[in-house]
This record gives sequence, structure tokens and C-alpha cells, in this order.
Amino acid sequence: MRLDEAYKMACMAIVRVDPSQAKRLESLEALKAQIASARSRRDKLLVNCIKDLPIEIFTDIARLLVTESPGTVVRLSHVCSTWRSVVQRTPFLWDTLTVSKWRPKEKISLWIKCSQGQIRRLKIRANALEVYNWTGDDLRKLRWSELKILDVEQWDVVPYLTSIGQLPALGSIEELYINDLSFSKTGLQRQSTFSQPMHLRKFGVRHALLKDNDWAEHLGDLQYLSIQDGLCHAQPIQHLIKSSPGLEILILEGIICPTNPPLDPVEMEFLRLQQIIVSGIFPAFIYKLVTPQLTSLQINLPGFPLDTHFANFCRSSKFSLHELVLRGCRINDAQILISLFADCPELRILEISGGTFYVNPVVESLKISKEDSQRPVLCPLLENVTFANSVDLRVLGVVDLVQSRLPDEAQGQELQEANTAAAPIKSLNLDGCRQVDRQVAAWFAKTVPRFSNVFLKNKASARQQQWV
Repeated sequence: MRLDEAYKMACMAIVRVDPSQAKRLESLEALKAQIASARSRRDKLLVNCIKDLPIEIFTDIARLLVTESPGTVVRLSHVCSTWRSVVQRTPFLWDTLTVSKWRPKEKISLWIKCSQGQIRRLKIRANALEVYNWTGDDLRKLRWSELKILDVEQWDVVPYLTSIGQLPALGSIEELYINDLSFSKTGLQRQSTFSQPMHLRKFGVRHALLKDNDWAEHLGDLQYLSIQDGLCHAQPIQHLIKSSPGLEILILEGIICPTNPPLDPVEMEFLRLQQIIVSGIFPAFIYKLVTPQLTSLQINLPGFPLDTHFANFCRSSKFSLHELVLRGCRINDAQILISLFADCPELRILEISGGTFYVNPVVESLKISKEDSQRPVLCPLLENVTFANSVDLRVLGVVDLVQSRLPDEAQGQELQEANTAAAPIKSLNLDGCRQVDRQVAAWFAKTVPRFSNVFLKNKASARQQQWV
């Protein structure tokens, strides 16, 4: 751009110069020639290679961009006429449709036209229902039988599919996510949402009331189940989990689960379950699951202490965790966690946030004792450690933990490579721990590649300084 502007300025200067000033004109002409030569060299370097790019490679690049952000397909079509022609004639680039309050009719029409009705993923946001005179009739041209992923917010899709004669299309959906709908006899159960068999692989529900368990029989063998932020009775959840022996990921977050009526005490074995995330007042039958392949366990703010039930769960499953996250958990006996560490030699990520007195024995157990060579090394692959918001944490114990896992500088390189007793700590998070002084923090920052000790946010810090 600067060369173009300079060329225009040189031309304007030549026009304004008096013809009698020959030397002035000669210098300006020479300058104009230099700028023109520079522009020519620049244009040769900026050859549009995209014109020589095969359409197949361009569509593959576009697919990667659209997969990460579906809205990118519109921006690609605005670059030039060539790109617009290719993008609009490639249906698989338009297989994800998100309907919101921003011109839903026009967007649905464009997506159905460019995708030839072959929408694979459909998401209906809650604010789309706020648009005046939009009832969803624009979706009639959609090939519902080819839809694989359905994500709806505050929209009961069953009456709509019934009205257009597409209710059997629910049987072809593989992933279903529902937000803010009631699964009671006066809600979707009355509309027979799950009155026919479905072949779901993933099912997620949020802000819902799970009261009855009749609908759970029609969901099929799930691989992914997520229930978040709702009042849920334990029986339908247990019935749903029990009917999915191939479950791989289980998420129960922010739910309130009454314990009545009594639950089935029989243990349930899940040979494929790899990740469990629970928080809130979740049903106690979770501790009855036998999960030998579990690698990630996250428990956030449970409504009861983790002692007897948690210990029995660990002993019965005999899993080897790679990640353990405990946030705001009450544990009366630290030996439960220490025994768990002994059975998890591949543990790499450990987070104990908001812990109390039991944190210090845990830290002590993870240290490597160089005096007592007979003492087993717990969690030798541990690299990421978090003890955030632990008010009773002894910082010197953490220093000893980090230092005990450092390679011995006095040893030679061959000995260091041969010494595989434990990996060094690569990430340490002590956010909210005010007992970390400056010298210790400086040592952590120098020793650990990733260290964090934020105990006061900027707004709170500014608020405190106003009162000082």
C-alpha cells in the first residue's frame, strides 16, 4: 500500500511542477521509475498461488477451518467470487447449522440451499424463539433422516416433528443435547419424546427435572452421558446408567439428587468407563460402579464426606488413574488417598483444591525419601500438581516434594537417564495460598517450569488499596 501511495504522490508532483524546472522534473521522473520498479518486484513476489491450488486441497483446508468454527464458511465465501463459487457448491462445508436470533429465516434458507438439505448437526439457541413470527417452519426442507447431532435450548422438537411427519427421524440421531426442558409427566414424557427406540451414542441434558425412568429404556446403549444443573431423582439416573454397559464418560455436575426411594445396592460393572465427573449432591450409587478402566476421576464440592464409600469404590474397581481432581472435598482420613496413590503408578495430574488438614499427609506421602531406599515411590509419573485454596497447607512440605523429585545434579548424564525413580514436577498451582512468601515463590518459579500463586484478583486488590 505504501508503494502505491508513493507512486500516486510522485505522479501528482510531476503534474504540479513548472515545466521550466527541468532538473526538478528529471529527479521526480527518476523517483517515479524507482517506485514503479519496486512495485513490479513486489507484484512478482505476491503472486496469487491460490489460483493454482487444486480445488480438492482448498476444500480440505476449508473443512479444517469450518470444523473448528462453523461460521467461517460465510467469511470464506466473501473473499472472492472464485472462493464463493467453490464454497457454495461444496455441501459438506454447510453441514453444521446454528439457529439464533440473528436473521434465522435467511440463515436457514442459505444453509439448506448450500448443503442441499444435508445438515448433520443442528443447534437451536433459546434466543431464536424470541424472534417475532419465527416458528421453525423454515426447517421443513431439512433432511431430518440424515441429521446426526441435535442440540436444542428451550425448544421441544417433538411436537414440531410430529406436525411435519418426521418423528421417526429421532431414531437416526446419534447425539442429543437438551437444555431447559422438564422430563416429567407434564413435560416431554407427555409428548412421548422417547416413546420409540433411539440409537444414541451421546446424551446430555441441562437444567431439567429427571423424575421418571420410563423414557430411559428407549435411549439405547450410551457411550457419553451428561446431566448438569437440575433436580434429578436417583432411580432414573441409575436406570439409565445400568442400561448403558458401554458407557465411557459419565458427567453428573451441579445436580440435587434426593435419595428416596432406596436404590439397588447391587454393584454394576462398566468395563469401558474411562472418565467420571461428579459434583453437588450426586447419588451414592456412583460408588457402587466397578470401573477397572477408569483413568480420570473428578469430584467437585460433594454434599457428603469422602471416606468409607470412596475407599470401597477405589478398592472394588482397582483402577489406575491418570488424573485425580478433588475440589472442596471433605476427607477425614488421608490414608484413603495414600492407599489410592499406591494403586495408581501412572497418575500424572493431581488436584486437591480447598483441602484442609488432610493435604499435608498427602504431600508427605508423595515425597521421595533418599534416606529410606526401601520406601516405595508413589506416583512416579506425577507432573502436574495443584493445591489451590488449601489454607492448612505447609509450604515447606511442598518445597520438599518438588526438590525430592528433581534430578541429582551431582550425577552424570548417564546416571540421570538411568535414574527413572520419578519424573520432576512440571506444573505447580498454589493459587489462593497466602502462606507462600516471596522467597519461596521465587524458588518455585525458578525450579518449576509452570508455577502459579495468585491469591488476590485485580479487582479485589484495587478494592483493598482504596481502604488502605
